[in-house]
Amino acid sequence: MKRFISRRGSSGDSSTGGLDPYMDSFVLSDTEYARKRQVIFNLIRDLKAMGANMEDIKIPRIVVIVGQPAGKSSLIEAITQINVPRDGGTCPRCPMECNVSTNSAKWSCRIYLDRRGVRAPFSPELTSKDSVEIWLRRAQAAILSRSVLPEDFKEMSKKQLEALTLGNQIDKFSSDSVVVDIEATGGTDLSFNEDENMIELVRSLVEKNIQESFVSILMTVPANDEMENQQAASLARKADPNGDRTVGIVTKPDAISDGSVNSQQSWLKIIQGKDDKHMLKLGYYVVRLPQDTERAKRLSPQELNRLAIDCFSTKEPWKELYQSDVFQHHLGIPNLVEHLSRVLMNIIHNSLPDLQAQIRDKLAQCDRDLQDLPEMLVGDPTAEAVARIADFCTDLRASIYGYNEDKDFIHATQDIYERFVFAIACTTPNFRPEMSPYVSRFVSGADDLEQLGYHLRSADFKLAPVSSADVRTIMKKATGWELPHNTPYDAKVCLIEKSIELWHAPSQACFDEVTDALRHWVDEKISEHFGQFRAFEGHMSRIMRNEIDCHVLNAQKALTSVLECEEAPYTTVNTRYYNAIRSKWLQSYAPQYGTYNTPSYPYEPETLVMADVRAYFQRIIDYVLMIIQRHLNQELVDDLSKRLLAKLELSAKDASSHLAALMVEDPVISAKRAKLESRKNRLQDMQTKLNGFTMRW
Repeated sequence: MKRFISRRGSSGDSSTGGLDPYMDSFVLSDTEYARKRQVIFNLIRDLKAMGANMEDIKIPRIVVIVGQPAGKSSLIEAITQINVPRDGGTCPRCPMECNVSTNSAKWSCRIYLDRRGVRAPFSPELTSKDSVEIWLRRAQAAILSRSVLPEDFKEMSKKQLEALTLGNQIDKFSSDSVVVDIEATGGTDLSFNEDENMIELVRSLVEKNIQESFVSILMTVPANDEMENQQAASLARKADPNGDRTVGIVTKPDAISDGSVNSQQSWLKIIQGKDDKHMLKLGYYVVRLPQDTERAKRLSPQELNRLAIDCFSTKEPWKELYQSDVFQHHLGIPNLVEHLSRVLMNIIHNSLPDLQAQIRDKLAQCDRDLQDLPEMLVGDPTAEAVARIADFCTDLRASIYGYNEDKDFIHATQDIYERFVFAIACTTPNFRPEMSPYVSRFVSGADDLEQLGYHLRSADFKLAPVSSADVRTIMKKATGWELPHNTPYDAKVCLIEKSIELWHAPSQACFDEVTDALRHWVDEKISEHFGQFRAFEGHMSRIMRNEIDCHVLNAQKALTSVLECEEAPYTTVNTRYYNAIRSKWLQSYAPQYGTYNTPSYPYEPETLVMADVRAYFQRIIDYVLMIIQRHLNQELVDDLSKRLLAKLELSAKDASSHLAALMVEDPVISAKRAKLESRKNRLQDMQTKLNGFTMRW
């Protein structure tokens, strides 16, 4: 059932030279193919109305790309049989989607505004074609005026719209579109998108619209120019290099002069598929669009078609195509519309499985997003509050004690403790026996410290280097009436005190960092357990801040106490551990002499003092860590549930109403849930529509 312009008349009207394709459309519409075409086009229109564009469902479509000289407006008018704005105002600045359906008893048109996939009615039902142009102007102005309500444009005159366009009150262009739905009494169903002119501002938008594989490209070029000069052709080749989904439209066929033989032969080769460079699998179509004088006369479609037939039957190279049984159906608007309708129908039919998969995937993602939201409160607010507090306390205690799988808090505090250990190590006496003149080889202080797990460089030490000679001087100053070979206790005190004075700063820094980590962790848990209810979350945050502040004060007192315990007199009862560490340091400070008590070793007393002092510096690390962990972290979470429930004052008369006010869901979460549920319903409606169609098809 192909539509063509024939050289053999069927109506006896030899003046037209053939069958009137506009009259033939009534025959074409009354076929099984036409019925299926209407059904499948209605399916796509229904999916769009349900919000398919808003859901970014990739629906097959035809996109028209037109260079300014190619007669874009005339082409749209010829296909849709409506008048479109032609001045340089709003019409080039936003896309237009046109849908033509032929299953109506009367002609009508409705215009919609499509903003980011959300389609809203704009015009009333238009029953006169003369009313369409002004409503298109209003719709285009509304699209380009985001700060003005669309209703404000519905009564504007053409002059008012032109004045608005000349000012700076509207955008220069928009990716939002005007949608035109036409219900016709006969002809061919069709749906296509018309893109803006090829100006640099919107070139990227055009490229985006035609790059997808589900988009068929309607490339429009004028016959009076070479194909290589056309931006529309360049963009089409870039998006569709193999020419699989592009239809070529050649306009202005009467603009080629009789003497332009090369141009005539070039177009003939292109349309006949003999030019490999410009080969299109969907072919080329030549259309004659009405001139300004013809539009002014308001000629009927039949009259315009007769003018086109006269052009094709008398003018080269179209005359050769007109006389060919193979290529005669590549001439004229009716043949183009019929071909585009078949192309779009095939694309849509082949894309049905992909459309189902897209909707199925988006539904699955929507379900996952809904599952990620907290459940709605449907029970008693008091019971819900008590249950959430119990879960919060259990979760927080498990995090502090390390009972659950989530060890993030423990890992965070361990990093702080490691920095504290290093900071304390940096306060140890910087003994450098190798600085003594009697030492025969270099001994690295860093190497010495690595024996005990520290990795310090010389620059890391907080205290100045102390040589064996320096230790001897300190010992001499501390010696009173002593027996020979007796090491003064005051000498060791002098060396130990210099380091202990430096312990307060890193200990306090460690305490403060762990406190900050604890506050942050508690805030995260509060948000996790109570974030659904913003007022309740704020209430619990205030209670927990007070709880933490109280335990910080108690833990601070314990830390201060343990640091004060490290003041003189210095002693230890853990002699076994002390002696083991002392022995290691003796070996470290006098390795080049075999043993520290070799008779030839000149600094034996000084080395003993160094080892005694270094052995003392291990225990403070564990004390500080235990104080923080026990008095701050663990005591906070022990019996926390009882303390929190007591502060809720559940026995008060207004406790129930107070909790009900606190347990109102966060409006952001409620809005997100409502949006997701609306989206799910929309997708389910599309899925039902699509599944029902495929079962009946």
